[in-house]
Amino acid sequence: MKARLIWTIFLGLGVIVLLFSVIGSKEIFATLKNVNPLVILLLGITVFTITLLDSTRTYILSKSLGARLPFKVYLENTIMGFYFSAVTPFAAGGQPFQIYHLVKNSVELGKASMIVAAKFISSFTSAVLLGILAFIFLFEEIKGIRLIGPIILVGVFATLAFYFLFITFLLNRKWIESFFSLKIVTVPIAFILRKDADVVRDSVKDKVENYMNAFETLWKSSKKVFFTIFILSFIMILLTQITGFLSLISV
Repeated sequence: MKARLIWTIFLGLGVIVLLFSVIGSKEIFATLKNVNPLVILLLGITVFTITLLDSTRTYILSKSLGARLPFKVYLENTIMGFYFSAVTPFAAGGQPFQIYHLVKNSVELGKASMIVAAKFISSFTSAVLLGILAFIFLFEEIKGIRLIGPIILVGVFATLAFYFLFITFLLNRKWIESFFSLKIVTVPIAFILRKDADVVRDSVKDKVENYMNAFETLWKSSKKVFFTIFILSFIMILLTQITGFLSLISV
């Protein structure tokens, strides 16, 4: 735990040093002097609310699957997940870390994966819905932009296609098993874990089975849970967009 904390602090300091070296300390300090304190306060409250909402989502989903942990564990899961999303390329490290963190706190891998997947699905769905709403209200303006307008239109439809494909993949047992049975996936995993590829394939089948069972349990236990998670996710995504606006008007 201490080693991980030290490494996290070291990595964070490294990122700060990199920013100062790339942007320049004078430019950063000059910008900070012009920052509106009230907007920064609102920004801090917004980020805190987002963190609290995500921790609450994890708590509700864990409880529905029979895994009960102190709320501070879920808070740590959220904060560290956000951190690893920030410091890894394409924000790819946040969700794997959250799964790892839950497993380390005695949550079964299948359940931990479903908890994170459920949050991702609800967040992705909320983002797509907000995007569609923005697209509808700004359609005439977007259509009137030369060159960029058509690209945005293509991007919207591509996002929708990717959304439906990805959601189908996450909830399709055969697709998941087929993907994780590919040699290009099992061989690297077997090499890292120092296990036989066949053993890894069998293990994957068990984990996928646990993952799908967790989804079925979650769905059958209460439709209200799904609705609650979606509402929390929608508010989170909306607040996330607001942070961008607040950041722009803060200077």
